[in-house]
Amino acid sequence: MARARAKRVGILTGGGDCPGLNAVIRAASRTAFNMGWEVYGIEDGFDGLLTRNVRRLAPRDVRGILQLGGTILGTTNRRNPFCYPVARAVAAGQFERGIVLGGSGNGEAIVANKVRGVRAALCNDLFTARLARAHNDANVLSIGARVVGTGLAEEILATFLATGFEGGRHARRVAQISDLEAQF
Repeated sequence: MARARAKRVGILTGGGDCPGLNAVIRAASRTAFNMGWEVYGIEDGFDGLLTRNVRRLAPRDVRGILQLGGTILGTTNRRNPFCYPVARAVAAGQFERGIVLGGSGNGEAIVANKVRGVRAALCNDLFTARLARAHNDANVLSIGARVVGTGLAEEILATFLATGFEGGRHARRVAQISDLEAQF
């Protein structure tokens, strides 16, 4: 019997280098690895997907990165919007989930939500991460690196990746959101 393809998650940092980005990149990657997901780093922010500068990360890639400062994935402030490409990749089926990281995570979630078919959720706690998936079938997670510590980021991502969509009355609401998207 053929082995099922591993689920994939892409990580992109938006905006500039802020304290805590490497810690959250490491936390997100380690959590996804432990859950059997393939992790892809999108290099140089917005430019990374335009130039197909995407690389599969291995556990060794995120070891010893906390003291480096900035972000190991690079970033760009040359163009806006920063997190649009990861949202497009999720909408196109290149990734099942996306993770966008910024200082607060607000701008990244707003930009990701401009892409039809993306339901990005800013989750800085476990309750929001669980309900984003269970009730809204969120497919992009936004985390604020200045807001969330490493341990909590790992728990948020684990919750986001492990929680399934409940469907039922929530499916009707998600369908209504899709209908609204089609109008614009």
